[in-house]
Amino acid sequence: MKKNSLYTYIASSLIILVPVPGRLSYGIILILALNALTALGILFRHLTKKLSVDEYMPALMTVFLIGLCIILKQLLILYSPLTALTLSFVIYAPVLSSLMISSLYENTDMSLSRDLSYNMKKTAYFSIFAFIIFLFRDIFGYGTISFPVPSGIHEIALFKNLPSAFMGSFWASVPGALVILAVAFVVNYNAIKKIKIAEAVFKEEEN
Repeated sequence: MKKNSLYTYIASSLIILVPVPGRLSYGIILILALNALTALGILFRHLTKKLSVDEYMPALMTVFLIGLCIILKQLLILYSPLTALTLSFVIYAPVLSSLMISSLYENTDMSLSRDLSYNMKKTAYFSIFAFIIFLFRDIFGYGTISFPVPSGIHEIALFKNLPSAFMGSFWASVPGALVILAVAFVVNYNAIKKIKIAEAVFKEEEN
């Protein structure tokens, strides 16, 4: 993960991971929404370019993504009203995340296939990271692994009769999510520094 990408992922994580209940089922829905919005946003960006209205692209992109998110929310209401009610306004979080991760406001000279490949790869990295965070919070916060179903959540219980000292309630909370993200990004930042140092040493040895 590059340094600039790290900052983008931090901002996206604060938007999409912290305010959401720590359930994998909700994470799956938001991750799918993020990927759908990113892919369709890229297609829309190239459409505006072909129609020679790309100077209005930032405004058009915002309207397009919000409208698309409204449609996705209506589909979620049809699938699972309880899940849609629980997520509430958070269902719009993937709009901001897709704009930041994929830089959909920016014009690009890349071909459609290359643009899709490049940006969907970045979105996939974030999606994997988000999936792991949601999975961690679900397991250690609730002792379950959950999946979205029309009735709301289907749980697979992993722990039974949790002790009273169990810290699960903390990992399921907003402060717990912030601690998890802070640890994850500190580890990533230190890894980036070590990789850069190793690359510099390797180049010096070559010279």
